[in-house]
Amino acid sequence: MNPITPNLPEGTQGSGFWGNIDRLLRTRRGKQVIVSLVLITFLVLGISYLNKTRKGRSALIRWMPQVAELQEGKNIFLDPPEGYTFPHPPFAAINLYPYPSLPNQVAAALWFLLRTAAFLFSLWMIFSIVSERGSPFTPLAMVFVFILCLRTAESDLQHGNINLLILFWCTLAFWAFKKEKDVLAGIALAVGISLKITPALILVYFLYKRAWKTCSWGIVGLILCNIIIPMLFFGPAKTWEYSFSWYKGMVEPHMIQGKIDESFINQSIQGVMVRFLSEPSGRNLENLDYAFSVFSLSHEQARLIIRGVMLTLIGILAFTCRAKTKSKDNFFLAVEYSIVLLTMLYFNERSWKHHFVLAAFPYAIWVYILQRNWESTKHFISTKIWLGFLILSGAMVLFSSEDALGAIMTVATFNRELGDRLGEIISDHFEFYGGMFFSSFILYVGLIYLAWKSQRENLPNLNQALKPEKT
Repeated sequence: MNPITPNLPEGTQGSGFWGNIDRLLRTRRGKQVIVSLVLITFLVLGISYLNKTRKGRSALIRWMPQVAELQEGKNIFLDPPEGYTFPHPPFAAINLYPYPSLPNQVAAALWFLLRTAAFLFSLWMIFSIVSERGSPFTPLAMVFVFILCLRTAESDLQHGNINLLILFWCTLAFWAFKKEKDVLAGIALAVGISLKITPALILVYFLYKRAWKTCSWGIVGLILCNIIIPMLFFGPAKTWEYSFSWYKGMVEPHMIQGKIDESFINQSIQGVMVRFLSEPSGRNLENLDYAFSVFSLSHEQARLIIRGVMLTLIGILAFTCRAKTKSKDNFFLAVEYSIVLLTMLYFNERSWKHHFVLAAFPYAIWVYILQRNWESTKHFISTKIWLGFLILSGAMVLFSSEDALGAIMTVATFNRELGDRLGEIISDHFEFYGGMFFSSFILYVGLIYLAWKSQRENLPNLNQALKPEKT
């Protein structure tokens, strides 16, 4: 019996270099090395973040004085000069209330620790959700997922934004749903929606799956987070005023008026497509001397095409999200949920690099498929093709990183100044053409294929798919 995966027949486990690495990481010393490297990674990131906050380069540092003015009665949700167009609902601002009373560095350190914990706990829940009975994530597979997710997590940590918290609440909602803890699932989802409206698509998903208890508690949570709690802080009149101002500033321009942020850093499907279909415009185009659109349509024509594509994505959701929920152990429910999370990013009017922390779920699915292929004599999908596209997706994330490309170009040119400049130019152009979007779209297409294959073959889980055929 193989000591690595005792539930599998002898000889089914991979060998060679990666087999030896996997065996090493399973030992006590190997696990200690993993934990130490993770701690060192976040220590370095934390020091870097604190240095940035000293220069005021953090969303939290920018929000703190705004929240302080909110506490004094100013409507920060109005557009300038009356307000600051605070980007999140009033409930999110309430969650920031403790920070303005703290020194900037103390507030930044606590904010960093909170989001780091949210990221690590999210990964733990994702590994638990995706793993099937008898086949948990191996340490090597966990390391791969961590590496693939680190770039976007680092971006959100350095930016000081709330997307890692969104990942946490969305993951907790699905973890609780799988555990049949409907109250926790609904409340967690409501908190995520109340911090940032895009997770509302998950509520639609649960409605589509007829998870009535989860949805009911989600609605209760939304009432609690968006009406009752704000009224306790602001009173009824101010709660309505702030909520309406936030809607006018952040929802109406994009959902009703159809405005699209065309800046090259926007990696939503709307931002990417409008840059492909119409002449480049928008902000932050100073380094894009070689950027050009594929077509020269008017903005109105481009918007019509984009709306058609978004309707198509809704149709794809309806087609793919048909896994049975009677058994919450169904592996392909996690595949569906990953598709929903990526669709959230595509529907969002503005999706920056750090918003793609939600890709942690899809990356975990992809890596777990590779692990199970490696462990089994029967393959669910072509390992080489799957691995190749996964590496391509990870490389595209790297090419969207100005710092990483700057380091590579510095080594290639032996010139720090030239290398940094080339890294900036290349990464900006790569983002203009949707590098982060297409990186996630590779994952999206793979997930669609998994959902389709499971429906065609009526597969409830991977264990069934990988079960050797009787001879």
